[in-house]
Amino acid sequence: KLLYNGCMFLEYFKWHYGRGFNELIGILRNFFSFLVHFFSLKLLLRTFFSPWKRMSERYERGLHIEPMLETFLVNLIMRAVGTLSRLIIILAGLGLLIIFMILSFFSLVLWLFLPLIILGFLLSSFYLIYASI
Repeated sequence: KLLYNGCMFLEYFKWHYGRGFNELIGILRNFFSFLVHFFSLKLLLRTFFSPWKRMSERYERGLHIEPMLETFLVNLIMRAVGTLSRLIIILAGLGLLIIFMILSFFSLVLWLFLPLIILGFLLSSFYLIYASI
């Protein structure tokens, strides 16, 4: 029975540093992909200077300076609002991606040292139990 338990620990270490680590990387990739798609970063960059919600005025026919300038100003404002709103969303998305990548790095490092941490907690708990007797 002791030999079986020894093999069980060996199997756990093989899983932890093999398949478990690869699955953790896959999960982190899925979260990264989710954040990129959630903020639609590619689409926002492609339509960066588009008007806000496609709101724009059509120019009147003929050479009328005042209506032409009004239409130009309204279209310019709508593009500025669209650009500003897209910029805020892009910056928020990039900020969250950076935070996620930092947290992902720390979770991978934690995963690598987790068996040692668990072993340290177990040994310290045995020490605290038997030191009080």
